[in-house]
Amino acid sequence: MSDHHTDNLKENSAQTGNGHRRAKVILIAAGLGIWAAALIIYWFFTTPSDAFGYGLFFLYLLLPATIFAFSFIAGKNDFWGRFKWIAAFCCGAMFMLAEYGTYSASYMAFWGKFKEPEWILLAAGTAISLTGLSLGVLLRRLRLRSKYRRIRPLKGTDGNETNIDNRR
Repeated sequence: MSDHHTDNLKENSAQTGNGHRRAKVILIAAGLGIWAAALIIYWFFTTPSDAFGYGLFFLYLLLPATIFAFSFIAGKNDFWGRFKWIAAFCCGAMFMLAEYGTYSASYMAFWGKFKEPEWILLAAGTAISLTGLSLGVLLRRLRLRSKYRRIRPLKGTDGNETNIDNRR
């Protein structure tokens, strides 16, 4: 193997590692950005009459869809290895804190009373995330299984078994 070929292999390997790391950063930044935007929109761009529409759109549509998509992509790409399951709890906490940082904070500011977070939202967000992670991992395993089934030992022209990659 020539030195030029080995250098190209090392360079491609480094680029793939950087791409994987970049994808993780983009995924986390997008999730946190949508979460932060939901809180900013609530506090700066809604009126009391908009609260119902805000809750429907952000707390029951956009944030759960974001959590599911985040988890699905993390599971499909096997981000963080076996520690990816911890992300489900983090997503659940973010879901709970979205409600706590909006409706509960408004209640506490208006009435001057402390209100505990809605702990059921932690479980709901975690369940949404676990569903996305599980489906992502399942898709990844099915794709890997079908990839390895395509490679099968065949008899060569000389009668010996050879592995031929039939992916193309």
